[in-house]
Amino acid sequence: MTTIKSLRAKQKEDAVATTAALSRAEKADKQLADLKAQLKKANDIEKKNTERLKGMYKIEAANEALRREKENAQVYSHLKIR
Repeated sequence: MTTIKSLRAKQKEDAVATTAALSRAEKADKQLADLKAQLKKANDIEKKNTERLKGMYKIEAANEALRREKENAQVYSHLKIR
């Protein structure tokens, strides 16, 4: 009879441990899904920022070209006036 009681107690402990393990696994799965969503969002933000940066580089290059053109025009007009 004690064997049956001890086996039932062991079975109950195992059930509690299994339930706790399943709960931790579900929590870990939820955290994983949240982290994946955060990573996707961060990647999207990084991609947008990279595109913006590329646009800024193009604008800077265009501004630099215009600045050089303006300087050349000023030098040319200064030489032409003399």
